[in-house]
This record gives sequence, C-alpha cells and structure tokens, in this order.
Amino acid sequence: MLEGVKHIFMVLSGKGGVGKSTVSTQLALALKVSGFKVGILDVDLCGPRFLLKNRNDSVVWRGPKKTGMIKEFLTDVAWNDIDYLIIDTPPGTSDEHITVMENLKGVKCDGAIIVTTPQAVAVDDVLREECTNIFSSGGGVALSELVKVPFLAKLPIDPAIGKLADKGQSILISMPDSQVAQVLRKLVEELTKSKEA
Repeated sequence: MLEGVKHIFMVLSGKGGVGKSTVSTQLALALKVSGFKVGILDVDLCGPRFLLKNRNDSVVWRGPKKTGMIKEFLTDVAWNDIDYLIIDTPPGTSDEHITVMENLKGVKCDGAIIVTTPQAVAVDDVLREECTNIFSSGGGVALSELVKVPFLAKLPIDPAIGKLADKGQSILISMPDSQVAQVLRKLVEELTKSKEA
C-alpha cells in the first residue's frame, strides 16, 4: 500500500557500524523539520525485542519469517499521504534487501543513499558487500566517483549525536547551528530540490 508515498529512499551500507541508522533517523527528522510528511521503515530485523513478552529472550528470525514481516510492512501497512519513506536496511546484502526490492517492483524508488566511512575497508565492503585510521578522509567521494553517482554529503564526527540520541533528542533540534545539523539540512535540500513533494 505504497500508493500514498510520493518518494522512497533506501539507506544502505556495506558494513555495520558506519552510522546508517543514525543517518536514516536524522534524515527523516530533517525532512520532517523541513515541512514534509515522513515515514521510516527499519527492515534490519535482528533482535526485534519489542515483540517479546520478556525483553531478555533471544530472537532468531530467519528466511520466511523475516521476509514475510517486511512484505507486510510494505504491502499491508497504509503508508497514507506521506512525502518521503526512508527505508533503513541491514548492512551488506541480504534477504531483507531482496525482499524490499521485490516488493518495490512497480513502485518508483527515488534512490539509495549509501553510508560509508572514509576507511578503505568500509568502501571495499560497499563495493563488494579493520579500521586503522578513523580520521582519514575521501572514501565516500572516491566511491561516488568510481561508480559515477552523486556524492551527497560528508557528515562530521560529532559525539553529541550519540549523546543526544541516548536521551531521545536530535542534534537538529538541540544544536540547530552545529555543523552536523547544517549538513543534514543541506542533504535535505539536495534530495528535495528536483522533487515535488
């Protein structure tokens, strides 16, 4: 039931821990703050504790159970009248990605945002599916040039993002003049400049 969704973006990464979910949530919030109606769908179904009576129980979801739930979220949920749906995916390539793409057939997906870090390992993981220098730079730019896609933004490392998120707050609201907030607003401008919402 994606008929009411005007624009869909998937957020991907080649490896875990690069900030994909942070980018997804902050992008969704930045779009909302810019006046758009936004939905966010997290299809990284590792350990969905919210479905358990006891939060300490372990969850192992495989194959049909995972893909069935993703299909339900994409086909049975009434995503009515929203401008943007941000789909946060697991790292790498998996059944979740295949299920999303199969269920988006016939629906216009505006694009994929690939989140990576400057390290060569993260870029290599994105290209095909041990971080030694976390302050290197240029990996995302090099990747975008290699595969001939636009480079959208470079988010600076700011510990405030995690600290605020732990309190249920966003850097966009709590620190609107920060460099991160400015970059997120510019990212929204890039994604929305040629699109009618």
